[in-house]
Amino acid sequence: MTEKSSTAAPFDPRRFKSPVALSAVVIAAFAIGCGSSGPELAKVHGRVTYRGKPIEQGTIVFFPMGETKGRQAGAKIVNGEYAINENGLVMGTYRVEIQAYRKTGRKVPDVMGDVSNPNRPLVDETIPILPVTFNLESQLTADITSSDNTKDFDL
Repeated sequence: MTEKSSTAAPFDPRRFKSPVALSAVVIAAFAIGCGSSGPELAKVHGRVTYRGKPIEQGTIVFFPMGETKGRQAGAKIVNGEYAINENGLVMGTYRVEIQAYRKTGRKVPDVMGDVSNPNRPLVDETIPILPVTFNLESQLTADITSSDNTKDFDL
């Protein structure tokens, strides 16, 4: 007579007759093992001025540098203020690029719409007002050190 072992049998995917049942087991095991949601994401907000005046419209983007393992994030600048709240930045050091524009007073066809349409709506023409030293060749940096950061930029 053969004696049966009282220990549990090893996982054998052939026991599951349906691929759906096997998928459910794999997904459940993965979900149980994924208790961590990753690093804490920080909020970043502040004011941006150029020559002492708030930037009316533009963008600000934070690019991770050095040992910072996060991703880039950015926001629109409106009336000199910006805020990155949701899906913010991980703690670390970032290179900062700021773009700012001013209206020329002219209307131009909307290049963001259907360019094949000859009757595209007209939008306000804007031109950049900041030198490349604040965007494409930026040396601006910011250290994100807490869950809520105020970073002002006086350019």
